[in-house]
Amino acid sequence: MTLCREEHAWLGRHLTRKLAGVRFPLSGTFELTHRCNFGCAHCYLGGRRAGGPELPTGAVRALLAQLAEAGCLSLALTGGEPLLREDFAEVWTAAHRLGFMLSLFTNGSLLDAGTVALLADHPPRVVEVSLYGADPESQAAVSGDGGAFREVLAGIDRLLARGVQVVLKAVLLAPLAGKLDALRALGRARGLEVRLDPGVNRTLDRDDGPTRLRIAAAEAADAELADPGRCAKVRAYDQAWQAQPVAARIAPCAAGFHAFNLGPAGQLMACMLHRVPAFDAAGLGFAAAWRGLGALGRLAFAPSSICATCSLGHLCGYCPAVEALGEEPEYHCEVARQRKRVLESDPAGGK
Repeated sequence: MTLCREEHAWLGRHLTRKLAGVRFPLSGTFELTHRCNFGCAHCYLGGRRAGGPELPTGAVRALLAQLAEAGCLSLALTGGEPLLREDFAEVWTAAHRLGFMLSLFTNGSLLDAGTVALLADHPPRVVEVSLYGADPESQAAVSGDGGAFREVLAGIDRLLARGVQVVLKAVLLAPLAGKLDALRALGRARGLEVRLDPGVNRTLDRDDGPTRLRIAAAEAADAELADPGRCAKVRAYDQAWQAQPVAARIAPCAAGFHAFNLGPAGQLMACMLHRVPAFDAAGLGFAAAWRGLGALGRLAFAPSSICATCSLGHLCGYCPAVEALGEEPEYHCEVARQRKRVLESDPAGGK
C-alpha cells in the first residue's frame, strides 16, 4: 500500500497521540555525512562540515535494520549533503526496502539523472530541497557556489518530471531578503510553494556568526506567513493549541522521547542540535543506546524559566537544545510575537 503525503502526515499525528505517554522511537533523522559541497555561512555544523568519521556501508545497513526492528516509522536521511556518500544508492535502497516513510534533505546540486531515477524507482515520502538563492548571485552569497544554481533547478525539475514529491525550503537570511518574491516565483513556476523559515541559530561550536544573518523578526513573520497555505496551517495549529486545557499546553520536547538523531559515526542523540550526551548506537546497538538516552529524562526548560510557561511557546523556535548552545531567547520571542500579530491581523485565514 502506498500512502500520499497527507496520509503520511495524518498517520504520524495519529501515532504520536496514541503514544503520548509512551517513549517510542517513532521518527528520526540520520546524518549520513557531515561533508558538504557548499560552504553556507549559516550552517549549524560550523567547522564540522569538513567531515569526520563515517560508518561504512555495512554498519549503516545494520543500524537501519535495527531502527526498523525498534519500530521507527519515519526516517529522514540528511547531512551535510547526503548525496556525497559514494554508497548512497545502496543505503537508500536498503532503507526503502525496510519500509520507512523516507525523506531526503538535500541542497539539490547533485540530483543527476541517475540519482533521480533511483528516487523514482524507490520513492520517498518527500525530497526537501534547500534553496539558497533565486539567481546565481544570491546562491553565491549564501552558499559560496553560484555556479550550482542551474544544477539545483535542473535537479528539482528532474524530480518533478519523474513524479517525486518535492518541498522547497529557504532560510530567511539577510542576503535573500530582497529576493523572496523571486524565490516564490521560482516555486510557483513549478507548482510548488517555498517554505520560508526564520530559524537561524548558533553553530554547534557556539559561533554566533549565523545569527548575524537574521532578518528583523517582523519582516521574518510577514514573509513566512505571506503564503496563504502556510498561514492557514499555522493558524490551525495555534487554534488547536489554544483549545487545549492550560495544563496540557506545555509539554516536554519530543526529542529523545518520540524522535532522535543519528550522527555519521552512529552516535545516537536527542536531536541535531542537542548532541551531548551521545550514545554509540553502532557499537552498543540501537536498542541499548535508546535506553541509555531515555535514562537521562526528557528535554525541558527549567521550571523557573520564563520559557516553561510562555503563552507563545508553541509559536517560538527557541527550545532546550537552542538554550543549551548558550543562545539567548530574545529574537525567538520577538518572532513568536510577530507570528501572533500576523495571525490576529488576518483572521480570515490568508493574505
